[in-house]
Amino acid sequence: MVVLRVGVYFCICTFLLLCSSTINSQNVVNISNDCGLCELNNSFQHTKKIDFEGGNICCDRNFQLIFSDEFDGEILDTNKWATWYYYSGGTPDHTRRLHGNRGSYFKDENVIVGGGICTLRTKIEHTDFPETCFDENCYTSKEFTSGMLWGKQTFENFHRYEIRCNSPLKAFNKMWTAFWVFGWVTEIDFFEFNSSKKPEFSCHKWSIPKYTNASGELDLGSLLGSFHTYAAEHDKFFIRIYIDNELVYTFSLFNHLNNNHQFGNCDLEEGIYDRTMSFPDCNEPSLSVIVDPGATPNASRYLVPPILDSSFPTDFLIDYIRVYKIVSNENTNGCKYKISGPTSICKNIDTLQYCLESGNIDGGFWELPSGLTMYQNPSLTINSRTIFNGTKDTIVFDTIINYNCIKVIANGYSGNGQIKFKVPESCKFLNGDYISKKLAFGLPTPDVSYDLNTNCTSARICLNNHEDYSNIWFSDGDISEANKGCITIDVAFGKFSEYFVFVEVENECGKRLHPIRIDGRRCVENPINENLISVTPNPANVQFVINIDQSLQSSEFNKIVNCQIFNVNLGFIVTSYDINLQNQIIVDINNYMNGEYLLLFRDASNNFYSKRVIVNKN
Repeated sequence: MVVLRVGVYFCICTFLLLCSSTINSQNVVNISNDCGLCELNNSFQHTKKIDFEGGNICCDRNFQLIFSDEFDGEILDTNKWATWYYYSGGTPDHTRRLHGNRGSYFKDENVIVGGGICTLRTKIEHTDFPETCFDENCYTSKEFTSGMLWGKQTFENFHRYEIRCNSPLKAFNKMWTAFWVFGWVTEIDFFEFNSSKKPEFSCHKWSIPKYTNASGELDLGSLLGSFHTYAAEHDKFFIRIYIDNELVYTFSLFNHLNNNHQFGNCDLEEGIYDRTMSFPDCNEPSLSVIVDPGATPNASRYLVPPILDSSFPTDFLIDYIRVYKIVSNENTNGCKYKISGPTSICKNIDTLQYCLESGNIDGGFWELPSGLTMYQNPSLTINSRTIFNGTKDTIVFDTIINYNCIKVIANGYSGNGQIKFKVPESCKFLNGDYISKKLAFGLPTPDVSYDLNTNCTSARICLNNHEDYSNIWFSDGDISEANKGCITIDVAFGKFSEYFVFVEVENECGKRLHPIRIDGRRCVENPINENLISVTPNPANVQFVINIDQSLQSSEFNKIVNCQIFNVNLGFIVTSYDINLQNQIIVDINNYMNGEYLLLFRDASNNFYSKRVIVNKN
């Protein structure tokens, strides 16, 4: 998106040429790991190396909203936007309604606001104007008109820029749509659809010499013709490009990290690094936000307008544009909200209270799942106390208003919903549109994952919903680590390809035991034959029989000594059998509930083998 202000670009270039004579191209810029410190101090330097002091380059990712337009009115807010190439001000003459590499003339009436949407319309409309030249190309007319936005507020250094928009599908091969920022010699294109269905992202330095880094067209699926959120986060070391909150491309101050989406290791060693020359410098003159869809040069120069009638007019639709500034972890201005309250509704609970643990919003907007009804917002607490008035005791009732809390009644709640609180606009990126708390009916089922190491000697087990419980116990591992959600355990598979760990969880609705099966098939070369144990019939309606082929147990090491029958649906052990070389166990299921059961067998060396059986007595 090359922007050259007529009559100004020559001055910029002359200044840079004069400066370049005093700058040694071999200079090395010293860069610290301080995310907020800018070392270049308002002057672009042609230094291709960086002397980095070493340290962490993953800066704080907390953002606070400082600018937004939701386009909720019926007219454009001209305090926020110009509808021409505004640069640093000036009047909207024809030189500011043209672009050197666009096929459109930009007009005010092609910007339409209504229904919460800003429409930038491009249409076939011949427009004449005095001759205007850009580089070697001169124009006296355009065959298309379009609408554009140039933000009047500017932003220095590190921000997140975001737009939710619908880039038109029709006439895509004749349109050039873009969302970008520009200032001094810096340009960052957050997306461009230039005669293509595939977007491109780029960084430019329009200096002498000029520098460019571009992604090229990326196939990211169907984006045109529907609303998507495009965003770029710019900090001292990275520009991260997101589409619908998914990281799709990255530019880095350090050349070797460009388009590296994995920043798990944020620490770089001290040393000299190659610099990405197009990456924005610190403390440059501030950046302006720009959206300027229009026709491509080829559409206006070489195609006959009647051929295009079926494709135009075409509309670029904007839901909102937002800009956030980076704030440190210590300065989130009350934005770190969290909902406290029950995680389960039990049979004997019909009223519940939920509160914001931080933030200072009286009442606020809460969203409840079906089966819950709010009856106090804010909630009230009535305390009684006894006072002596000189002759007798008197009971006094105090009403306390809890502004950050609500009370709800459960009436037919079936579970698996969420209590939600709508986040204030200034805190949305830090938290999303809502913060939420899961609410189960009864004790929630543990959500467990594990990672088995490559040599099959240990496993890291994580209880992903550990915050749903007041107490957690694992049958293996360090108990002190359990309530943090993860433990590391030693495993040994022997001749079996399974290893089992139990986790017991507890909250206001009671306790639940849950088996965790670690699959070790890749760890065992010759596991015990699958026919060692069989269960028939399965499903069972009266009884089931466990058959154990003792002939396959060739040594004491493989001898099965115990069987536990575990109710998977309710989370408890139904019964346990000690096994002493018997070949058959008959299990009467008269007292069993319908559902799934795990048969967990243990040998003399604490190796495990399992079977599952379904009980269906209908």
